[in-house]
Amino acid sequence: MNNLIKTIHTPNGKLVISVVLGIGLASLFRKICTGRNCIVFKAPDFNEVEKNIYSHNNKCYRFEKQSVSCGSDGNEIET
Repeated sequence: MNNLIKTIHTPNGKLVISVVLGIGLASLFRKICTGRNCIVFKAPDFNEVEKNIYSHNNKCYRFEKQSVSCGSDGNEIET
């Protein structure tokens, strides 16, 4: 036990402890999901979109909410 404490206070011991703590900290903040499971679709608030008028290519647009049915598997985005 005493030998371990002496090893920690050496420059190489400090380096090893830093690496171990760094890997441990990095593993806490890594993403858990993989592939397409991580995709999150974010949209602005409906009320914010409806009350504004948007200009694109010298044309003005006002958007309204409209419910549409999803694709058969629920993952497709149809336009």
